[in-house]
Amino acid sequence: MKATTAYAIVWISSAIAISTGIFITESLVALWALLIPALVSGPDGTEK
Repeated sequence: MKATTAYAIVWISSAIAISTGIFITESLVALWALLIPALVSGPDGTEK
């Protein structure tokens, strides 16, 4: 699996979970969770 595919899976699963959280709680505070995948970097800190 390519690193870009792994990043895509992380972002898509996070977006689904956060969207569900916003829908259930009716609060936009769950948007802060988007910082988690934003802080994920590659094993050597660069993208190819």
